[in-house]
Amino acid sequence: MGIHRPGGTRVSGPAGTVNLVLGMCSQRPVGCSDSDYESFYQDRYKPLAQLAYRFPQCRWMFHLGGELLEWIDRCHPELIMLLKEMVRRRQMEPLGGGFYTPALPIIPALDRVGQIEKLTTGLRVRFGTRPRGVWLADCVWEPSLPHSLVGAGMEYAFLDRRQVAAAGVTGGKIHRAHLTENEGRVMSLMPIHHRLGRLIEAGSPEQAVASLCDAGDAEGSRVVVAVDEPEALGDHRWLERFLELISTDTRIVPTTPRAYLRRHGTGGFVYLECGMDIGGNSFPPAGGMSAGDRGGFRRHLSHLPDSRLLYAKMVHANLLVTQVRGDRERRRAARNDLWRGQCAHAYWGRPDGGIHTRRTRDAVYASLLQAEVQARDQTSFLPSIIRTDYDMDGHPELLYHGRQYNAYVHTVGGMLFELDYLPGSVNYMNTFTRTDDQAPERADPYLKRGFLDHFLASAPTVADYTGGFRSAPGRADERYVVQSVDSDSLTLLRRGVSIPAPVPGVDAGSSVPATLHKSYRFRARSMAVRYDLAAEQDVDAWLGVEINLAVAAGSTALAHGPRGAQRALRQPVSFGPTAYVEIDDPGGGARLTIRTGDAQAGVYAPVRVGGDYQYCGLVIVWRLRSAGGMPWTRRISIAFSRLRAGRVS
Repeated sequence: MGIHRPGGTRVSGPAGTVNLVLGMCSQRPVGCSDSDYESFYQDRYKPLAQLAYRFPQCRWMFHLGGELLEWIDRCHPELIMLLKEMVRRRQMEPLGGGFYTPALPIIPALDRVGQIEKLTTGLRVRFGTRPRGVWLADCVWEPSLPHSLVGAGMEYAFLDRRQVAAAGVTGGKIHRAHLTENEGRVMSLMPIHHRLGRLIEAGSPEQAVASLCDAGDAEGSRVVVAVDEPEALGDHRWLERFLELISTDTRIVPTTPRAYLRRHGTGGFVYLECGMDIGGNSFPPAGGMSAGDRGGFRRHLSHLPDSRLLYAKMVHANLLVTQVRGDRERRRAARNDLWRGQCAHAYWGRPDGGIHTRRTRDAVYASLLQAEVQARDQTSFLPSIIRTDYDMDGHPELLYHGRQYNAYVHTVGGMLFELDYLPGSVNYMNTFTRTDDQAPERADPYLKRGFLDHFLASAPTVADYTGGFRSAPGRADERYVVQSVDSDSLTLLRRGVSIPAPVPGVDAGSSVPATLHKSYRFRARSMAVRYDLAAEQDVDAWLGVEINLAVAAGSTALAHGPRGAQRALRQPVSFGPTAYVEIDDPGGGARLTIRTGDAQAGVYAPVRVGGDYQYCGLVIVWRLRSAGGMPWTRRISIAFSRLRAGRVS
């Protein structure tokens, strides 16, 4: 007696046997270089594929991300031929998925289908068959997914067994496929029981085979799915012995997912909650970031400020791309750039890097910016400021879109939170903010972006900057009020600014309240910020304006002081009076000139997280002296120019 599956009947297998599905799934983040791909291919993928070829009795499923698939086809077509031969003899089954490895639930439904169909086409062209199963990046799941997956021609997907167990599937049922649905579209789900890398770590090949056989039952209808990324399978000698054993062990029936489902069908119906897999552990202990992982991928968007802003950029780019009319080729190119910018690696803190990796964030931002530029109608485009709730926090932001650059201003801190140099497809505010669980001892107290204002009792030092200006009487992320907005300028207002007041008649350590008008003005190739401050009492303090810039690691910075003095800025350093700072960035192909007027001092510090360079911090410092009731005004600007050959040392 068996459970029916749609379109067929369940068939029992030999008594006491267990079906085994092996898998190799490779998803590289966008931004990988040819040398990265070549190293991965030679050291990891090629040896594994050759090993699989030597054991035709062992069945595998395999998934290749779209860019990796195209690179292999272009640089090593012999591997495509090898895989095609294994597909032809039904030893290998290709799996589909999003072409650029997106977290499917967080991207628009049309993009889900489009990315899956793009990879499906690539697989069909190269291997002569279309995939029926889908590999979900990081096993990110939301209940609405079946509608899109089935609409894209997918019949089954794979999730970590802990995700399935959380829906109440226990005991022997965890070794069966199950049905689920959304809006009447039905598909199968297969649990992933083992990561091959962990089997290797746990014991000998003989012990691994014995563990697999323990899952067998009298009907022979249970399945064990063991899958991993090639880079996790370092010991190929262990794996070779393992394949030898399962090739000859009559208790194990090697199969592919499609063959298993056609023979044994599904074991029941289930609805799953939101979830994902983190390094093989979908449901880690509570605490910090891990506590949110039970709620699914979107918890990362709410917990990581950089992730949330990147997601907002993707949503914004998608809105612009969907508005393209008439020019099909332009829309196709824009949509492909948008899809590339949806790579899941950049949106959360993966164990192997993810959002922590500057190169991955750069590649995603570059793709989204290219999509935005492609979507513009250059004949009718006019620079302007729009007011919209860009990051979906309930408060409107102010977005300047120009021909050479974009500049996005937030009312929190009156800060510049995105600065896009469009000719170089680079966001110079692509910095990284450390949260409590990433760096508990050095978590950043505010978002590390641009034009953050610190009122201090003394001139700041490098230690003040690296410590987050915790001694300042006020916070740099206090909210401003929008006072006025024009086509190329805006003014923000903040009342009750706390300024240190170690002056006669005022107790040391107290503060003087003041009102600050902060005005942004945008020109074709430059932008300026003006500070107008008024206090009712005399003040004698310092204002440090913090600008964090995601320039490339090879950039050079030079501070120009009075009477032609120059100082190269490399290591963390405090410097004296300066008229302007020049930064040559080969990554974006731009020179940034930051004019500071009569700044009395400055701080420069490259910032590393976990040993990896992320961005450079620059603090421009003015002495703030003003009689009660008298206005105090200063101005700072950033100009862009193309970096000519030979200007970088």
